[in-house]
Amino acid sequence: MSFPATRHSLIQRLAVTGAEEDWRQFLEDYWQPVCRFAANWGRLRFEDAEDVGSATFQVVLAGNLLQRWLQQPTAKLRTLLCAVVRKVLANRERVDIGRQRLLRENRELLQELMAVAFDGDEPTSSEPQDAFYAAWAEELITGTLRTLHAELLESGRADQFRVLFGRVCEGLTTAEVADCLGLPATTVENHFKRTKQRLTDLLEQATRRHVAR
Repeated sequence: MSFPATRHSLIQRLAVTGAEEDWRQFLEDYWQPVCRFAANWGRLRFEDAEDVGSATFQVVLAGNLLQRWLQQPTAKLRTLLCAVVRKVLANRERVDIGRQRLLRENRELLQELMAVAFDGDEPTSSEPQDAFYAAWAEELITGTLRTLHAELLESGRADQFRVLFGRVCEGLTTAEVADCLGLPATTVENHFKRTKQRLTDLLEQATRRHVAR
C-alpha cells in the first residue's frame, strides 16, 4: 500500500486548529500505510505494527511535527512519517535488548541466590529464613497478647492476665502469684489454665488467618 498524496490545506488545518474531523481524515489516509510500512520494515506482525503506528502518531502529535514540517518542508510528508516509524522501531529494539539483558542478568542472579539458599553445606544459608520466621512469630505473639489483654480488661478480668504474666514472664510459682495478688492458690491456678487456653485459641486463630491470606 503506497502513501497517499494528502492535500497541503489539510495539514495546515491540522497544524493550526487540529479539528477532530481533520484528524479523522488524516488517520484514514495514513493509518494503513504507516502500519504496513512498520510491519515490512520491522518484520512485525500486523498487531505489533499497529502499536508502532499508534506510537508514531503520538510522536507526530506530541512533537508538533506537522507544524514544524509546514515551516520547513524539506522533504515529503511521507518521508517524515517513515523516519518517525524507523525511530520508534529503533527505540523498541533498544528497549527489547535492554529488557532481555536485564532478564538474563536477573536470571543469573536468581540462580546464584537459589544455589546459596539450597546449599546444604553452607552453615549460614538458613539464617535469614530463620530470622524472618522468628520476627514473624514474635509479631504474631505480641499482637495476640495485646488482643488478649484488651479482652480481659474490657471484661473486668485483669487479674487473669496478671496471673499469666506472673507465671510465664516473671517465672513465679502459683503460691508467689497468689501472695502478690492476694488470691487463693486454687483461683490463681484456675486463672492460669483458662487464660493459657484462651491465649492458645487466639494464637491458633491468628495463625489460621495469616495462612489463609
